[in-house]
Parts: sequence; C-alpha cells; structure tokens
Amino acid sequence: MATATIQMRIDADLKKEAEEAFADMGMTLPAAITMLCKQVINQGELPFKVIRSSQNRRTELARGKAAFDRLRIQATSMPEMTMEEIDEEIRQARLEREARRQ
Repeated sequence: MATATIQMRIDADLKKEAEEAFADMGMTLPAAITMLCKQVINQGELPFKVIRSSQNRRTELARGKAAFDRLRIQATSMPEMTMEEIDEEIRQARLEREARRQ
C-alpha cells in the first residue's frame, strides 16, 4: 500500500496533549488519525457524537479542580472530631436515612 503525507496546522499544546493521550493508549498521533479515517470510511460517519459545547474541556477541568481544591482546603481546615462526635454524626445520618425510607 502506497502512503501519502498529510500536512496540517494544529495548536502546539493540543498536539502535545493528543500525543501524550495516544501514547498512553499505545499508539502514535499518525496511527490515531489513520484509525479515525478508516472508521469514517467504514462507518460512513464520525465514530463519536459531535456536539456543541458552551465551555471547552480545559475550562471544565479547571473549574472541577478548583472546586476540589476548595473542598480539600475546607476539609483540612476543620477541627478534628472526637470519636463520640463521629459516632453521633453517623447515628444522625442513619436516622435521617431511615426517616426518608418511611
């Protein structure tokens, strides 16, 4: 089978992230592009759903990380509880759960 060269421009960070992601899957970026092309030819459509997103993935990940960091800081800044306080919290949670079941 003869090969052909494809030249394209892509954001440098996107290329680097894609190469790392595909490397984690055991393939190269050119191999992944080849697989994509073959799937489109075989299936007659993209092998994934294309949707319009109001926010890009990096923004969503950054927001999620920020929320996680806030919770981590909040959790580590709470005073330590005694075993009796922990037992009481568990007892209260069980009572609330039981009340919801009824």
